[in-house]
Amino acid sequence: MSALQILSLAVIVAAFTAATKWQLNLGILLLPAAFVIASLAGLSADEVVSGFPSEMFVLLVGVTFLFAVVEASRTMDYIMDFLLKLVGNRVVLVPFILFFAGAFTTGVGTYSAAVVALLMPVAVRFARQFGVSIFMMALMVVHGVLAGLFSPIAIDGVFTDRLLKDAGLESHPAQLFACHVVVHGIICAAAFFLFGGRKLIRARRSSGDREVPFDPVDAHEPSSTGQSAGPSGAASTTITLPAKTVGRPTVYQGCTMAAIVLLVLSAVLLDLDVGFVALTLAVVLALIFQRNSEDLIPKMPWPVMVLVAGVLSYIAVLTEIGTLGAIGDQLYNFESPAIGILVLSFITAITSAFTSTLGVLGASLPLGLPMVSDGGVSVLNVVGPVTISATVVDASPMGIAGALVLANARPDERAALFRRLALWGISMVIIGPLLSWGIFTLL
Repeated sequence: MSALQILSLAVIVAAFTAATKWQLNLGILLLPAAFVIASLAGLSADEVVSGFPSEMFVLLVGVTFLFAVVEASRTMDYIMDFLLKLVGNRVVLVPFILFFAGAFTTGVGTYSAAVVALLMPVAVRFARQFGVSIFMMALMVVHGVLAGLFSPIAIDGVFTDRLLKDAGLESHPAQLFACHVVVHGIICAAAFFLFGGRKLIRARRSSGDREVPFDPVDAHEPSSTGQSAGPSGAASTTITLPAKTVGRPTVYQGCTMAAIVLLVLSAVLLDLDVGFVALTLAVVLALIFQRNSEDLIPKMPWPVMVLVAGVLSYIAVLTEIGTLGAIGDQLYNFESPAIGILVLSFITAITSAFTSTLGVLGASLPLGLPMVSDGGVSVLNVVGPVTISATVVDASPMGIAGALVLANARPDERAALFRRLALWGISMVIIGPLLSWGIFTLL
């Protein structure tokens, strides 16, 4: 490797370290870094700008603006109440309902942290209602959300699709999504039986919904019925499980559900641009029902958009100066491409435990792609283990999802819950790469 290539790697390592230590946006750090490295390589500013992911940016704006409109309509609240009503006395199904609700909601393009924030209050009140582990319920929610990240229209799925197409490779988005649902489903099934889910098999909901105290820490709870003092001494909200009947959706909610269906159909059947379709649907809904975007624009995950723009711009520069090709050659030099994939998966899991999943994928995926064209392995052999390794660790308390789980626990519960989440995250650093590598590489 040349001195410039080594410097470009040192810069991205330093950027990851700074972003983790000081809570800086990795994208903000990498955008000027891309300009500096490109200048040292003799590349013009126009060549740096050409690597800016404009298509990805439009997609993120469109999808996240649409789901800001969906959130304003409280459509997801209605869907969750409807699903829990269908459960009836079969309370054992509730954890799995939350898993699939998380996968679906993230899979249609909602920002993953927003989905965790939506579902965790439901999971916590259910855990207290039936005396099951909040930790187990949290894992069902978080891994459900993670299972949906790589749908063909989800942010991470489109991000990965863009990387593969830029490399001239076929992306197989449906297969990748299905594999993520299966792997995270296996993990959740294990968590269900290991951490107390078996008692729900014999449990039945009582004829009258019991009321339980719940601390609404950073949680939106639409079904609040009153105030009481919780165990922590702070004000708490008395909450019941959803009523036996759920009313009709409002016109606004019906239209937003129709918009979600149209978005999915336009992407799957018509192959239309997801970003522009989502933005068009969102604008139509906003014009009819909102007519004020001041409350919608701030709800969009702008830090994620900056992150994606910075990472992809820097990756484009690394590709141009040959850094990624040099690293790919080193991975290809392993005795077996499968070993190179396993090593890359472990590196991805360890790094993702402390920083942004999208940022890690943007850096690690391109390193494994040369093995597809030169090493006789398929795209899924590489992309499957790497993407799963990047996501399975996200229940760690160091990540956004883990932090939202802790925020919904009472103060006296947080220390123990933090330890359990930390141990789970550490175990996933080992189990995730081995499990996904075994499924995609050996089978």
